[in-house]
Amino acid sequence: MGTATAKKWWKNSIVYQIYPHSFWENDEGIITISKIISKLHYLKDLGVDIICLSPDYSVFNSAEFGINPQYGTIEDLEKLVCRAKRHGMKIIMSLSDESSFLYLFGKGQVPAPYNKAAASNSALEALSFLRGKGIAGVCCDEKLFSDETKGEWEIFTFPKKLEEKKGMFSIFNKRSKSKRLIQSVDQLQDTNEQSVLYFDDYKNINQVPNMEKCEKMFCGLHLSLKGMPFIYEGAEKGSILQDENQENDIYTFYKQMIEFRKNSKGLLEGSYRRVAAPSDVYVFTRESKEERLYIYCNFTASNKPVEFYGDKIIFGNYDESDREDYALKPYEFRIVASYI
Repeated sequence: MGTATAKKWWKNSIVYQIYPHSFWENDEGIITISKIISKLHYLKDLGVDIICLSPDYSVFNSAEFGINPQYGTIEDLEKLVCRAKRHGMKIIMSLSDESSFLYLFGKGQVPAPYNKAAASNSALEALSFLRGKGIAGVCCDEKLFSDETKGEWEIFTFPKKLEEKKGMFSIFNKRSKSKRLIQSVDQLQDTNEQSVLYFDDYKNINQVPNMEKCEKMFCGLHLSLKGMPFIYEGAEKGSILQDENQENDIYTFYKQMIEFRKNSKGLLEGSYRRVAAPSDVYVFTRESKEERLYIYCNFTASNKPVEFYGDKIIFGNYDESDREDYALKPYEFRIVASYI
């Protein structure tokens, strides 16, 4: 009998979604599967556990499944799965831009109650084919996580984005939108323990002042919430595609925050509770039996007076010498631990 961890290997994972034109550009301006293989060490160093390939990489319909020849071959996919496994990472694939559920394969057969295109034998064969190639799961219209020890299945909801399609960073253009974003995230955290978390449209963050602090604040928020974080479109590069050998403060912050999350029982397993705070400031707790953490996020470009709880600041996007005792600095992110 497997452990609870074995049943839900995905639960505490960091997922990195790769699009052909926004991860790493080569001379042709596209990211082939071979190029992804060459960057596995980068993703492992960042702290990624699961790589999700976007729908662009696959060709899937009621008649066949294949790899888009613009990006590689089935053999390239097999090589990617093998190399990723060596680094301790799994590969999942998205088969539709309209994906709203995540489907992970277990040891049993692909379950019969599978809607839409997958109701056909050819679609079921395609899913079984991918599973045979070592793909850990696919994104499609129906999404189920497998219990790998029993071959049973449990529903896992993939919620909507945390803002409208126009991009979450439009919140900085209108004051009311930051309040709506906070309410949206709060409702998601309060109702769905297994939510998938992602923020889109990072590239529009250059519309706000103090861009670096703002990006770090959203990184901290993203990785402090309850659920499984998806990193999209090279967000860890600070909206600027750079070589991994170049110094990148945003990348370093992502790496440190991912490591912090993976070593925090409060963030991985803790409960969530929102704390009263001034307008445009988001404060909440993540608490396990081992620790209680207070998370502070200032969504504005100005200092915001706030009542601080807890005993010790253990993480943040401002140096200790730059912090205020009774206020959050512009776009400040802060984690305060309470001795319990």
